[in-house]
Amino acid sequence: MNRMIENFRDQVMSNAALPQHQKNAFLLAAATLKGNYEDKDWLSKIRGLLNSMMPFVGESLALITGSCEHLVTFEEVVDKSRS
Repeated sequence: MNRMIENFRDQVMSNAALPQHQKNAFLLAAATLKGNYEDKDWLSKIRGLLNSMMPFVGESLALITGSCEHLVTFEEVVDKSRS
């Protein structure tokens, strides 16, 4: 993940067409993502956030995420990305 962020950071920072405020926004988002990824409890925090939001966005979230067929868990995604 860190390598991907660094590669993309190099592309963003060297792109003369992007205004400085967009480059700064990317740097802030990248730092936040790196910090979250390094947090050992990030997965349970995301799950807790989603669980607390479900009463309010349950049906709307289903429209975004699609049907329940072929679901994967966060753990499966993380395990696959780490291997």
